[in-house]
Amino acid sequence: MQTQKIILILLITSVLTCCSDRQNITIDFERVDGLTEKSIVVYKGLEIGEVRDIGVNENGKISVTISIDNDFNLPQYPDFVIVKRDLLGTKAIEIREANKSSALIKDKGFQGTVEEKN
Repeated sequence: MQTQKIILILLITSVLTCCSDRQNITIDFERVDGLTEKSIVVYKGLEIGEVRDIGVNENGKISVTISIDNDFNLPQYPDFVIVKRDLLGTKAIEIREANKSSALIKDKGFQGTVEEKN
């Protein structure tokens, strides 16, 4: 009976893991200006995910891991920008379509920026 429970738990865990409806992406920023875990990720005004983790990487940059819907396809040249969402200063990551020269540097991964508004 105990063996059957363990097998059932392992089976359920493997099904949930393999069939996740989310994809994780890590972006490096110079600074994050108030972005927090659980901040939302938007594309053209549509909420498609959230910030999962924020930490400092080995290069001294801030690495932000986002989790977005699996059915969302990134633009060919994505630009990840930390933006202010409301009057209270709530931060979010907005995915924008960028031109080729300012987007993904394949050997360096995704680089993000902070929107500068006065």
